[in-house]
Amino acid sequence: MAGKTFSQRDGLLLKLTDEVGHCGWGEVAPFGQLHRESIEEAAAQLRLAYRNLTELSFAATLDAAMAMIYQCTPERGWYPSLRCGLEFALSNLLAEHLGRLPASLYSDSYQKQVFVNALLTGTTGTLAADVTRLRAEKYPTVKIKVGRQSLHKDIELVRKARESLGSSIELRLDANRTWDFAEARRFGLAVADCRIAFIEEPLRSSDKLPAFYQATGLPFAYDESLYRCSARELQSADGLAALIIKPQVIGGLAVSMEFARFANRCGCQTIVSSVFESSVGLASLANLAAAISDSGSAHGLDTYRWLAQDVCVPPFAAREARIDVAAAHNAAATPHPAKITALEM
Repeated sequence: MAGKTFSQRDGLLLKLTDEVGHCGWGEVAPFGQLHRESIEEAAAQLRLAYRNLTELSFAATLDAAMAMIYQCTPERGWYPSLRCGLEFALSNLLAEHLGRLPASLYSDSYQKQVFVNALLTGTTGTLAADVTRLRAEKYPTVKIKVGRQSLHKDIELVRKARESLGSSIELRLDANRTWDFAEARRFGLAVADCRIAFIEEPLRSSDKLPAFYQATGLPFAYDESLYRCSARELQSADGLAALIIKPQVIGGLAVSMEFARFANRCGCQTIVSSVFESSVGLASLANLAAAISDSGSAHGLDTYRWLAQDVCVPPFAAREARIDVAAAHNAAATPHPAKITALEM
């Protein structure tokens, strides 16, 4: 990320319980340059809010549970990762109390399984081996990171990937705001015939994305543009194909659902994406994805592959590029005691 390699992932797990022993887990996992807060700052804010949180009365509905978070909001507002962990922990507690899946609290109709997209971060040299694996595991959608090497090499990678993957696999791209308009236009025109579903944030300046679409015909998705705006501030734009929602970064469950409602109104996809959370966080994201997207959407929940160890046994995983939402939720309901350490409050 931004030229740095990370080999360790730190986070907090929150366990909320009621008087009769029901519990709900949530994850607080700020990560690298995606968050303004560090894990230490999130923990410090949690300690300040601890007493108010433990004195809350049980909420019998999801709306009431979300309102509880507002009651305890610190003077400068919740850090996004902490609010995310609290909201998912509360919704998981309520679901446990009601004997339901969290997804059923978010929507009357939800998917029992969700697809995940594969994430490719390699080069043309590793492409053949990557494609062989993806075909064996039946991924319907592949996302390629671009903007990390020369423009020429990125164009070559995308064209070879499309040729190797064939026509049946959806191809997405993610540029992480790498290029200026001229570079993005050159790239877009060079891959215009590769049947790209969309490219995430190709430009450093998001206000030029509609012009990029008009110049290249390549649809785009908002990702980083959502970090510092609300759904009310967002405008539908020519060429907008998807919103990439990272609840850990944008501030939790409630705001994620607001963005999903915006996406539904403007006819674009909602893609739920992770920031290398543990099984606890990924199971929550799978429930959200199951509730706010259609059955054909593939989500960015494949990051579990990068984790050498996890806090749950068995860990979160896909089978043939699908997540069984109930199985993932049940596995994450009880993190392994030997794999977590208590935080002194």
